[in-house]
Amino acid sequence: MNLPNKLTVLRVIMIPFFVVFMLTDLGGQYSNYIALVIFCVASLTDMLDGKIARKYNLVTNFGKFMDPLADKLLVGAAMKSGSAVNSSSADSGWWRQTAGLSLPQAIGASLKRFHRCL
Repeated sequence: MNLPNKLTVLRVIMIPFFVVFMLTDLGGQYSNYIALVIFCVASLTDMLDGKIARKYNLVTNFGKFMDPLADKLLVGAAMKSGSAVNSSSADSGWWRQTAGLSLPQAIGASLKRFHRCL
């Protein structure tokens, strides 16, 4: 497994940690800040893996499929966590609807892209 694929897998592994810190007080008063740092680091791995893969010609079918899927999972987790955190407000319904509708579409688009890679 090459470095860009390892970065993609790392991004997927970071998602549950992001969600835990977003939804709990595991980090005390700093939980939301820890979640923000995890999200930013995960986003940076997305930028790095693409640059490294293209620069050193390390593009693989696994990366073509998993990189966009990891992006969708990270953003979907942020949207779902955001809707859970904001569930007490009166206008939070649009968060849940947006996350509930956009995530399956995004995953479907990734699966379609993977099918073209084969």
